[in-house]
Amino acid sequence: MAFHMLVAWIVAFLVSFGVSALIVRLKNEAWLDQPNERSLHDKPISRLGGVGIWSGVAFGSWMAYDILQSELNIYALLASIVIFLVALVDDRKNISPVARLFAQILAVSLIVFGGHTYIGWSMVPWIWPWLGMIILLWGINLYNFMDGMDGFAGAMAVVGFGALAVLAVMQDQLAFSFYCALLVAASLGFLCWNFPPARIFMGDSGSTVMGFMMGAISIAGWQRELYGLWVPLVIFSPFWVDATLTLIRRLIRGERVWEAHRQHFYQQCVLAGLSHRRVLGGYIVLMLLCSVSAICGQMYLESYNACIVPACWLVFYLLIASGSNRIISLLKTVS
Repeated sequence: MAFHMLVAWIVAFLVSFGVSALIVRLKNEAWLDQPNERSLHDKPISRLGGVGIWSGVAFGSWMAYDILQSELNIYALLASIVIFLVALVDDRKNISPVARLFAQILAVSLIVFGGHTYIGWSMVPWIWPWLGMIILLWGINLYNFMDGMDGFAGAMAVVGFGALAVLAVMQDQLAFSFYCALLVAASLGFLCWNFPPARIFMGDSGSTVMGFMMGAISIAGWQRELYGLWVPLVIFSPFWVDATLTLIRRLIRGERVWEAHRQHFYQQCVLAGLSHRRVLGGYIVLMLLCSVSAICGQMYLESYNACIVPACWLVFYLLIASGSNRIISLLKTVS
């Protein structure tokens, strides 16, 4: 089985790498992301990276179907396809935010009410499916919001799903671990072409489905009692904290939150004069620290002590948020 899994990972990596390379080479005019005043890039770049990633995942899954068949959730598959196709159309020709949101609601309804993937406790049972829908919808969109810098979204996928894979294998959940590792392999194939300076972007077809996977797999692992809910929150916190705080600030200012902008902390760091590589490197260190602390907290601390980990990260992010303007000003001075 180990050899079979290794072959599937290699196939996922090679297919993702190869399809991404072909897209870069062809450079189809209709799928190019043209730079504008809100962009961090200055030349047209293809935004079909999602095609490469999900081609790799699809071929890898097919190669190891016997391992994954017990894990197969037809509702999750259908939801992923809906999100992917709508996002692909949006990458080609912008569709209205209302149409995108409707498609996303349809997709998450499939997995929540069909596949029963949601957070649930015995108290007030009727509320939990709706909370699950909100979590998944926010996951889809926050990942899309954060996909604005070379290598950023791909690195979060590699580190985040890699951490979940490690947690699963430490608890002998091989099929769950295998699928998370499959996402890592396909993301690495894409990342070879997306690392600064990027020659391809993930696009909505990559980022929205990846955000959906982040939410769905995080909840699925909690339902299997692989970890507490705080674990994926800490692991993926470099994304959701920035996205959530930026959204709240824009809502307070009365801005159109569905429009593209350059107000995320990582964007401000690049605009302050730091290179994509330096900002990405700093974030990768943060991602690794979050992941290692979450794994250690889950595996080696008692449940009543494990809350120390998310509490420490909460304090850290609050300090960063309160001093973000001073940090950006300092970066501008140094740069």
